[in-house]
Amino acid sequence: MPTPEPLDATTLRRVAEWSHSIRANTVRYLVVKPSPVGSGGFRPIELKERPDDDPENVCIPVAPPQVPGRPDLTDVDVVYPSATGPGVKRLKDAFDDFPDALFWSESAVQKFLLPYYASKLSAHGDVLKHLDVLLRAMKAPDAAVSAAVGDVLGLVHLPNSEYSAVDEGGGVGVLVQRPGVEGAPGEVVGVTLAEFARLLDSAQVPEQGVARQEGA
Repeated sequence: MPTPEPLDATTLRRVAEWSHSIRANTVRYLVVKPSPVGSGGFRPIELKERPDDDPENVCIPVAPPQVPGRPDLTDVDVVYPSATGPGVKRLKDAFDDFPDALFWSESAVQKFLLPYYASKLSAHGDVLKHLDVLLRAMKAPDAAVSAAVGDVLGLVHLPNSEYSAVDEGGGVGVLVQRPGVEGAPGEVVGVTLAEFARLLDSAQVPEQGVARQEGA
């Protein structure tokens, strides 16, 4: 019978951080899967409502929060302008994992996201680079970013956050509004920072450098 791979310190740290974000009133299960070929040992993790019986996976039960009776927030509605009036996008529908924080202002990103990743600078050069491009897009409409991915509405922190390079997934998602017909506002979608970075690279959007941000 196959046995699961041992969990290294990086994976255990990811499990611990994800478990911190769970606000359900019943036990949930974090399922750590084997690392795919070519992933460099990066283990996929899924949150499930029932135990997983695959012998190659590691299934970890996560206890409810210590505050009894805490409400379980199940979703957030994002209201945005559209060609036919206000549109609504459920945050849970925008990302594979329900975000545990939403930042829709440049100030919030500067105060909370940049300092967090800057404290992990040795492992986060790429994350800071792309967060900087996002800040530029949030300050004012940016033609290069809009053409590559759409207009940036905000950033989210994903519960599968990891002190990892951006190409491994990171813990940041981007809420963008796609261009609509004849320049009208289009649909709102969520992409991971890794996907956003690939789109920027394919469109050759120039880098700015975090040190050039106001107040840096």
